[in-house]
Amino acid sequence: MARQLITPAETSGPWPSTAANAGGVALTETAANATDKEEMYLTGRELLIARNAGASARVVTINSVADPETGRTGDITESVPAGEMYVLGPFSMKGFKQSNGKINFEAAHSDIKWSAIRY
Repeated sequence: MARQLITPAETSGPWPSTAANAGGVALTETAANATDKEEMYLTGRELLIARNAGASARVVTINSVADPETGRTGDITESVPAGEMYVLGPFSMKGFKQSNGKINFEAAHSDIKWSAIRY
């Protein structure tokens, strides 16, 4: 099955051009799908947010790829405590961008609610 595509909320970045686009952005949460897992397009300017809405700690994993220069691999695995929110990233394109231009990530329980920000 295809992974769920998470679309990051886009901020105006560090230098907003007008006061109108200097404000905050609304985040959309998507429940983790343990079967299909998740992905988003990676530009190197993304922050991934994992919020645990459950009563038990839940593990999230960001899948890496081999760095073309160093060969480095290493998935990022975090245990998000119950009721907590973790911010992950930004992610190196060399170490996390899949051949399809996306980053892959997952959680084994729908207690994890994903959202993302691109700056």
